[in-house]
Parts: sequence; structure tokens; C-alpha cells
Amino acid sequence: MSNSFLLQNYGRDYNPPNWFYNPNYLVNRIYYIVGGKAYYKKDTLLKKGYLYVFGMDSDFRVSQDPNDPIDHVFFDFVSFHSYLKSPIREVDLSKNEKLKHLILALTEDFSTPDCPRHIANAYFELISHELEKVLVYEQHYSSLTESVLRVIHSEPLGTLSVKEIASRININENHMIRAFKKEMKVTPLAYLNLQKADHAINQIRQGKKIQEVADALGYSSVSSLSYSFKSITGKNLSEFR
Repeated sequence: MSNSFLLQNYGRDYNPPNWFYNPNYLVNRIYYIVGGKAYYKKDTLLKKGYLYVFGMDSDFRVSQDPNDPIDHVFFDFVSFHSYLKSPIREVDLSKNEKLKHLILALTEDFSTPDCPRHIANAYFELISHELEKVLVYEQHYSSLTESVLRVIHSEPLGTLSVKEIASRININENHMIRAFKKEMKVTPLAYLNLQKADHAINQIRQGKKIQEVADALGYSSVSSLSYSFKSITGKNLSEFR
């Protein structure tokens, strides 16, 4: 896979609950609408036959028509080298036969919830390679920010601290915090906490017990995880069971 991107989540959802909601807004997204009616920020219709690429956006919102529920395939991914400054890009698949056939094939492979990760990774690599030919990445991360992101996404979240990250990349902790926040708009600690919140949701949806999730993420207790999650997302973790 390209060293520029790291796939986090993927799948195909029909009428997904809390579809608009993802606490980890520091990811990029790829959506393809198989059926139903969906909108970006209430007024931009996501059309069939198009691939949509969303850059990281703290105000990211999508919604579906309750009378015509959405059926879509998606990838959520982290970009290490560059990202889209524009919040949304639309790619007309009728003008790109290779992408069109890739997307049609993956909708079939994603039609069951247990599509193996190596299959999803293969699709994502091919699709991201094609997208790099047609999309312009307007901004590039500094080497410091890239290094911080790579540490965060290469280690178990429960083992990391800001001090540990600074030590790993051999840089002054305060300088790292200032530089990362200037570029990412959040501190390394806030980014870590957002990652933990997103991980907790994914694990709960897969049937893990909250105690297991708290232990894996380095929280001292379930109440500590619950308090942190509520302060980050404004929601209770039990809402995502």
C-alpha cells in the first residue's frame, strides 16, 4: 500500500445508525452511493455514479433521507504526507473506466459484513492510486507532523503518551506540541483522545465489553473511559452498542 495513506475503517452499510457521526474528524473519507438519497451538509446531494472524497473537516456532516435510506460503501483513512484542503471532491466515474470497474467490484465484495481486511486493503490501494492521478493535494504535512502521526498509528493506543511520542522522534515535547497543533489544529493529546474515542466505538459495535475496551485503551476503569468519551464526543458510549 502507498506509504502516504493508512486505511482505518471500511465497509458497506445500509441505513446506518448515527451515520453522520464520527468523533475522529481527523480522517479522510471515500464514499460511493449504491442506493438511497444522501446529502452533505444538508444541501449537497451525493449523486449515484460519482465517487466522493472528503478531506478532514471538523464540521463534517452527512445525512440520509429517512424515506429513502442510504446504501453506501466507504473507506476512512489517515493521510501521512498530504491531505485535501477542500472539504469535498466529486469524481465522475463515467469519465474514469478503471475507477468505475473497481468500485462496482468492491460493492459486491463488501456486500457481506465479513470482507477480509486484506481484500479491503487491496481495493483501497488501487483506488487511492487512481485518485492520486485526478486529485490535487493542496497541502503537505511537515516532517514533524508526519513523524508524530506515524508513531500514533503504529503503536497500541493504550501504551502511548505525549511524552513517549516526543521521545520516539527525539524532539522537545513542548516544541512538538506547538508545531503539531499549528498544523493539525489540535494538540497531540487531543488527537490521541479522538483516536481512542473512535476505537472505542468500533470495538463496542463489534461486541466487545466496555471493560475490555477500557483496558486496551489504557484507562484505569470503565468510569474513566466513560467520562473521557462523554467529554470528547458529547455522547454516552452505550449509545453505540
